[in-house]
Amino acid sequence: LSFLPRLQSFSIWSAGRDGKRLYRSLSQENQRKVVAFLDVDPGKLAAGLYYDREQKVHVPIVSFTCAAQAEYQPTIICVKQGMYAAFEDNLASLHLTEGQHYWHFQ
Repeated sequence: LSFLPRLQSFSIWSAGRDGKRLYRSLSQENQRKVVAFLDVDPGKLAAGLYYDREQKVHVPIVSFTCAAQAEYQPTIICVKQGMYAAFEDNLASLHLTEGQHYWHFQ
């Protein structure tokens, strides 16, 4: 994740354990750059927010389809390939380029 200092903002695809673990591992400066968590889970989307107790900020949780919008790019993906049957299809449906629109962090 050596590229993070160069980014103005980015999103994290996964509002679950791995995405939150990544978020908490970031420096405060890089945490402030996170514009949203992206997810497919209806429960997480219904909650709509992740509350960071240390920073005292709410980070929105939005649909994974937002990764196609410039305001949510680039996206750091924290979903293991092959873990969810539909993940690869969801990612492919967005027509994004790895290294430009997203990075897959495992």
